[in-house]
Amino acid sequence: MANNAVLTVEQAKAITGGREPLTPVEFTEACKLLAECRGIDEAKYWADKASALAAWAKIYHSTRIAREARLLKLHAYRRMAELAKEIKKSNGTAPAKVLTDQGLKKWEANEVMAVGRVSKEKFEAAVAAAVPPAPSYFKRSAVAFNGSVGNAMRALHYFTIRIDATEMAQQVPPKEVKYYQRMVESLSDWLDEFDQHLKGAKE
Repeated sequence: MANNAVLTVEQAKAITGGREPLTPVEFTEACKLLAECRGIDEAKYWADKASALAAWAKIYHSTRIAREARLLKLHAYRRMAELAKEIKKSNGTAPAKVLTDQGLKKWEANEVMAVGRVSKEKFEAAVAAAVPPAPSYFKRSAVAFNGSVGNAMRALHYFTIRIDATEMAQQVPPKEVKYYQRMVESLSDWLDEFDQHLKGAKE
């Protein structure tokens, strides 16, 4: 089985004997070390660890770890934005360029700076939420759930039930695979968040 293959709940329980399996990252310790970071590469390390933690949470169906993974990613992005702003003060380099010079993709740098721009109050409210938002949330403009949004959701659903995923994946040009993987990850995060809030609205 591939390392990132999602298990069934029964398989996960069988592997761990019903116990909570050990996580690849200890959340509290990670946050402490992140706060002490003095370089963007260090903070990026924890952002990458957050992604690994999110994958682990999906494999073992752990909502607690999924939440911690999102929190760690948000705190890592916030710290990267702080460090990028400090570098701008010292040498005048634009924060987004500081981030891309450190190996981040342009879209990642934009998300980092979007997280860094929100007020302290808004950020604290986000991390205190039962379902913390993905970093992309801060980059998106707020939209009302009107007819056009509802129609977009219906169109997406129509597409997924009529287009074979395996066949479509096989048609993706090799040089565009990473781009599609990022798009799938973003869509997955958005749908997970949407689903969680829908469940909360019913309760």
